[in-house]
Amino acid sequence: MKKLIPFLIVIAGCASIPKASDFEMQAAEYLRQYKDACIKEDGVTWKHSLCVPMVIVDPNNLKAVSTEPDPEGRFEKFSNVYRGTYSGGPHYANTSVKWGGRNWSMVVWPLPEDQIRRTGLMFHEAFHSIQEDVGFPMNNALNTHLDQEEARILLRLEWNALLKALEDSAHRRDHVGVALQMRKLRFKKYPEAEKNEESMEMSEGVAEYTGMKLCGSTPEQTVEALRKKIEAVPEISSLTRSSAYYSGPLYGLLLDTKGPQWKFMALKMRSFGKITEQVFKIEPGPVSIAVLKNYGRVEIVKFETQRAQETKDKIARYLSQIEKPGKLEIVLNSPQAVFNPYGILSIDANTVIYETYEVRDEWGSLIVKEGTLFKFHDNRASIAVSPPSAFSENAAQGIGWELKLAPGWKLIKGTSNFTVKRL
Repeated sequence: MKKLIPFLIVIAGCASIPKASDFEMQAAEYLRQYKDACIKEDGVTWKHSLCVPMVIVDPNNLKAVSTEPDPEGRFEKFSNVYRGTYSGGPHYANTSVKWGGRNWSMVVWPLPEDQIRRTGLMFHEAFHSIQEDVGFPMNNALNTHLDQEEARILLRLEWNALLKALEDSAHRRDHVGVALQMRKLRFKKYPEAEKNEESMEMSEGVAEYTGMKLCGSTPEQTVEALRKKIEAVPEISSLTRSSAYYSGPLYGLLLDTKGPQWKFMALKMRSFGKITEQVFKIEPGPVSIAVLKNYGRVEIVKFETQRAQETKDKIARYLSQIEKPGKLEIVLNSPQAVFNPYGILSIDANTVIYETYEVRDEWGSLIVKEGTLFKFHDNRASIAVSPPSAFSENAAQGIGWELKLAPGWKLIKGTSNFTVKRL
């Protein structure tokens, strides 16, 4: 019997380890591929390692696989990674999160099956974890002007010129000059454009550049991917929070053709436009309508004119649904929000409609699937949704939205609107 005891202990130990699920096995492989890629990159891009703590989370059940042990030490090691249930903040998105006092990169399951796209996403989020250390503060500037017809026309012409500059090295400087002039005209027409666009480009734009540069594609494949992104812009309802995903890699990869020194310039100048002018030694000047035809001006103007009217009609429909007596209006105190950056409709510099919006605050949570009105005023923000169709003191729901209040808060019906109040 003594000889059997060790054998029985081994069997019991093996039986206590649950078999890895398909999610865990696939996530482990994705993290392995990422770790191999970032070790190979060796901190060259930003003089800082991109091998950051990373966790893949399934938002349906919070099952997670990570590159490192979780802060509470509850995860179980397997296949050179760790698995368990995510216990961090309540928001699950492709982002950088504070978990146990450290910066983690989170990517949400399912990830792209294509390895190039998946690796690009993971490097993008890894950059967000190091960007403060590198010298690029996080910024989520709202570029509401980019929903305006003329701004979109100028922006799309700028992108087309930058793409041509990447493709056509013989005439690169000419294309760059056109792009910079379109940028100059836009910044002149919209007073807040320069500050807000460049702030976003130095955060999300640089992250997207990092992802596209390190995703594993050839230079030709990268340019082709950018072309497809730009060709798909007409399908994007809003560029308010998404323009940097295009401008960042376009300018970054273009500047790479002149060497890596632009990255050090960016820390001081924080402007792709100014850096490009200096690196290419260009002073942008007037561009004729005839020249702009080569960058798709006729098609862009036609599309954007029609889109402007359709957007106006869409905003009117949302407002007719929301702006009614009895609407629910809540002030945001310390919000943690998730939304689709492509699904934003700008009304003015301080007012937008998020087509989908999920927010958690001290008062509870609100999930919106059919439009919420967001207003920023006096350094505070508020959201509004259509009047509730059913409600109690601690919950309510209406057309495409659901509210759940935290303990100590209740729903209040005022003379004209609903709101929430601390007990």
